[in-house]
Amino acid sequence: MHRTSRFALAALGSLAASLAAPQLAGAEAINAVFNCDDGPTLNVVFDNDAEPNTAVVTIEGQEPVTLPIAMSGSGYDYSDGKTSLRGKGDEAMWEVDGKDPVNCKSAE
Repeated sequence: MHRTSRFALAALGSLAASLAAPQLAGAEAINAVFNCDDGPTLNVVFDNDAEPNTAVVTIEGQEPVTLPIAMSGSGYDYSDGKTSLRGKGDEAMWEVDGKDPVNCKSAE
């Protein structure tokens, strides 16, 4: 294979990989919207550039809540000890003040 052909194939492979990757809102931020059963819509910004990583949860009409990342065996878990957002894939659980958790599903 010619040097030019190899270069062109490598460039096409890189382009295809970058187009398939999810688009991030910022350098390391991911936006998500979750619709919760009998509850609110959560607008979440997962900020993986913050130290520690955080999830900023906004519910219409309320002040945003910033939750630091917590240990999780699988999936994600953000909690400040009073409020938590945990989940895996497109499913999440939203819990506030020790009340029963609410099931949520990604709106996207």
